[in-house]
Amino acid sequence: MVQLSRIQPMQQHDAEWHCVGQTSRGASHQRHQTPNQDAIRWFPGYPKLGRGTPLILAVSDGHGSPKSFRSDLGAQFAVRLAEKILKEALAIPQLQSSEIQTADFDALLEPLQLPQRLVRTWSEVVSRHWQQHPVTSAEWAELAKQQVSRQAIETDPAVVYGATLLVVAVTDWFILYMQLGDGDILAVDSQGEVSRPLRRDDRLIANETTSLCTSEGWREFQIKLVPLAQQSPELILVATDGYANSYPTEAEFIKIGPDYLNLIQQQQLAHVVEHLPEFLAETSREGSGDDITIGLIYRSSQPTAPVQPPEKPEKSEEPEKPEMRRSNALGLTTLALTLLSFGCNGWLWNHWKQTNSKLIELQKTVEALQPKPSEFNQNQPAENQPAENQPSPTSVYRDER
Repeated sequence: MVQLSRIQPMQQHDAEWHCVGQTSRGASHQRHQTPNQDAIRWFPGYPKLGRGTPLILAVSDGHGSPKSFRSDLGAQFAVRLAEKILKEALAIPQLQSSEIQTADFDALLEPLQLPQRLVRTWSEVVSRHWQQHPVTSAEWAELAKQQVSRQAIETDPAVVYGATLLVVAVTDWFILYMQLGDGDILAVDSQGEVSRPLRRDDRLIANETTSLCTSEGWREFQIKLVPLAQQSPELILVATDGYANSYPTEAEFIKIGPDYLNLIQQQQLAHVVEHLPEFLAETSREGSGDDITIGLIYRSSQPTAPVQPPEKPEKSEEPEKPEMRRSNALGLTTLALTLLSFGCNGWLWNHWKQTNSKLIELQKTVEALQPKPSEFNQNQPAENQPAENQPSPTSVYRDER
């Protein structure tokens, strides 16, 4: 139990938090002409620079297997609902008043029932979408070719939208980490040391993962609230599993944490954002072939220039890319300096312009489907909480990609 009696809020003049991110369609998905199953969203500022507190970052990975043929939508629903529910939670008086100085973190989290709300609301949204958009005869025929049981789909349609969810929220007082399913959250301190705020689930091997689509997925959420006085990382990195799966070892993968921190400190955040698409696309091609999404939350003591989509140039040239190997922890510093010497190439503008129209359309869909949010009610009967570090072995979804 962590007490906050001596914790003081981080002053705005001491540091400011910033958030950026990028999602990249995997090399294998491009070859097979399948959509990007990942989704990312942050508050405030999305899709431009997010800055200030409270800051919320959500990343989701749709399962992408034949039976989860709408998981790209499931991932989009997940990040949008996570943003909405976390915004509501962080605005309640218990987390805004001086009472937090003597409150216990577990006592604060329990009445919010964040895992239950996230899974329940997501399930309601995908259920409505399923009812309003029935599977066509052509889709059933395609599923039959892939030996997907129609009865299994009709019995549990949530699996069609199955997705993971990773969330980080930063306030003046604390950092909240949440994770359901595979993916990675890394914290990097000022010395470049990397830690994992949440434990790794040893059950999540190969294509097995916990998921929003399982009947009691809320029990599988890992959740941790850390006071800033106890841990105030320079950088928090949130990534889907396509990133880690591109590296031969855990030790090689986690090197991307200090690599990104060094890049931001040396080249400024705007330059890193400009070249994230190249970083991720190259990593997928040379590594897992899967979609890769990364969100970066950076604590800066210096003013940060606005990060916006670049102006569309009259002519654009594809920058030369150095050879990249899976085992060299991406070689981020060398790659960034090489890319920066060639200048902006216009790819990000085209990508942003195309995806922005899709996001606007998707936002209308979510708003139409989403049930009216209920107020937080501390008198509401609480569902049983899972015992810490004792996940249920029966709620692991097998992602048969």
